[in-house]
Amino acid sequence: MRNFTSGRSSAPRPLLETTNPIQEDRYSSQRAILYVLLKSTIAIVLSLFAWEIIVRNTIEQSPGTTKHPILGRIYNPGDRIESGEGFSRTRMNSLGMRNDEILPKAQGEFRVLSIGDSFTSAEQVEDAKTYSARIGSTFKQQNSPVTVINGGRTGATPAYYLHLADFYKTQLQPDAVIVQINDSDFTEEGLDPTKEFYIRAQGNTFQAIHNQDFASDDRLSQLFQQKFPQLSFMLQISTLRVGGKNLQAMLKKQAKPTEAAPTKSQGNYDRLIEWTVVNLKAKYPNLVILHIPYVTFNNPNEPPNPAEAALIEIAEKHKVPIVAMRRDFVNYHQTFHQPTSGFNNSIPGTGHINEIGHELIAQRLVPLLEAMRKKTN
Repeated sequence: MRNFTSGRSSAPRPLLETTNPIQEDRYSSQRAILYVLLKSTIAIVLSLFAWEIIVRNTIEQSPGTTKHPILGRIYNPGDRIESGEGFSRTRMNSLGMRNDEILPKAQGEFRVLSIGDSFTSAEQVEDAKTYSARIGSTFKQQNSPVTVINGGRTGATPAYYLHLADFYKTQLQPDAVIVQINDSDFTEEGLDPTKEFYIRAQGNTFQAIHNQDFASDDRLSQLFQQKFPQLSFMLQISTLRVGGKNLQAMLKKQAKPTEAAPTKSQGNYDRLIEWTVVNLKAKYPNLVILHIPYVTFNNPNEPPNPAEAALIEIAEKHKVPIVAMRRDFVNYHQTFHQPTSGFNNSIPGTGHINEIGHELIAQRLVPLLEAMRKKTN
């Protein structure tokens, strides 16, 4: 009998639904890709974690930085490891300095503040082997009540020392101040307006400027802090920082050379150096200028940079004691055939001063500071 309830007849359905084999293969491939991606991600994360542990304990560790209202951007208190050149494991205090926390000045204490750039902070050598620490240990062996504060800071210039003089005198109360200077302080480093502190010409004189918009000298840090501030926490990852520094160094080598520093014949040294020396003398008690030269050890008779010669002449003119280390470094190398700069993991004779250089500096400074201490008493 015909079924008149429907105007059309339905085709018979199979008892079991069948799966499209092509679609099933596609799903299987996607699952396999996701599985591989997941395994790769886990492997990368674990590798980075392992490398972070290795890097933090052998290559670099930083407590991070903070912006101090007066000192500018400084290290947070905490451990710091540096091994890009030489090696040190140290601890930064609440002023971003390489010291224990600085105690109130004791009665009868003769306090020396040593300020300078990375040659003074000296993260290339261990704590006890910086020239500041060696001076302190020498006086300690003599039972002299002398304390030496290492106020060195990477990238610092005379603009920094001048701008912060009142803070240092009030907070640290030094009886004598060592200001470490090198030739670049009067050329590209000291006059660079992208730095946190720099010197700017003001008519016939100069002015120390604090760049309030400064973020960092490091290009990777600048990128994060200016473009992606919410990701700035990633700068605490040592592996990322080391990779960024290596990339920056590689790009710097490939960059076109910059213009040469001005020469004395251009009249750009004397006026700036004299202004710097006069103002440092006016702001700091018992000022001592320490000049660390760039020495070419395979050409020890090379004449000094014009800025070096001008600094020595001007310091003597204004009766500011100056310890110029060129002859000491050259004589040591000629006598013992060991350079006073460079390390086992860098090129000997280049870069920052090593333990030998720091020892020679301390030997020159101790008698001078002892004479100041006796005169003060």
